[in-house]
Amino acid sequence: MENYEIMGKLAALLTLFSNIPYIITIIGRTTSPNRATWLIWTMVGLIVFASNDSLGATSTLWIPGAYVLTSCIIAILSFHYGEGGWNRFDLACIAIAAASLVVWHFTTALYALMMNIFIELIALLPTLKKVYSRPYSENLLAWMIGFSGTVLNLFAVNIWQLEIYLYPVWIFSGSACVNAFIILRRLRMKAINGGSL
Repeated sequence: MENYEIMGKLAALLTLFSNIPYIITIIGRTTSPNRATWLIWTMVGLIVFASNDSLGATSTLWIPGAYVLTSCIIAILSFHYGEGGWNRFDLACIAIAAASLVVWHFTTALYALMMNIFIELIALLPTLKKVYSRPYSENLLAWMIGFSGTVLNLFAVNIWQLEIYLYPVWIFSGSACVNAFIILRRLRMKAINGGSL
């Protein structure tokens, strides 16, 4: 087995593992996932997986598969334990995602992948908005473990062509953004109110 294949599988394992503390804290009601974010990520995850597969991704295909599984579980849990999904901002994000899916239907696999990355970015906005006002509503440990998986997934890229590396670079960037946002907002709150990170 090649090193890049090992990295791809390790990245997927870290992604799956990162969701264990996330799910535990959802059930324990210390993490409240945004319904819009996780519903969109589940729908889009299936398309991203199919797009990556049709574009020839192999070793980097494990992490989109892990994302589909975990997003689906968290989306289901969000109906009982989550929040949002139905306010104007969340509904606007869902509508933009749905419109993008319609456009995707009439395009190529690469364009579909780019559209779905855009949709994932839109899906991220309700969570970032929530973290801005309540940075402790997300599980930092889970996000940090997940980020580690995205780093490993970069090493799983065996062909540096746009259609192969685009998604691994996006998930690395998106995960880095969420982690930075949580940490910076918690540091800000700590500076104002005191407390732990």
